[in-house]
Amino acid sequence: MPIIHRDTDYAVRALAHLAQTDGVVAVSALAESVSVPQDFLRKIMQRLQRARLVRSAQGPLGGYALRKAAEDVTLLDVVTAVQGPVALNACLEDRGICRSVKVCALRHKLVSVQKDLNSWLEGITLADVAGAVYRRTGT
Repeated sequence: MPIIHRDTDYAVRALAHLAQTDGVVAVSALAESVSVPQDFLRKIMQRLQRARLVRSAQGPLGGYALRKAAEDVTLLDVVTAVQGPVALNACLEDRGICRSVKVCALRHKLVSVQKDLNSWLEGITLADVAGAVYRRTGT
């Protein structure tokens, strides 16, 4: 199972696009720009709004804009907003799930990998992603 889900991938693409634009972008235009089905993107954007990563504007000129500077939004923020916390194993989320938690050699190793993964995700900002997209596409 992928660690980064498809809806999170779509969210990152949409947020990277918003980071490159000024003002509010309609969901229809955003969906077309990042090649994501509009209805699916609308649901993703609602999750991002609940997580306070984007703000919405209503009306005929409505849509979404970033709530924070792209430098202040990490990939971990986006992943958590869209799919919840990333856990390599269920015992890393809930210690009570297994009686062997205290003596499990695998869990001990996974805790270290989990910390590294979270640090890595926290170290990548939306500005980093948007900049990479900009350099690759030249737009």
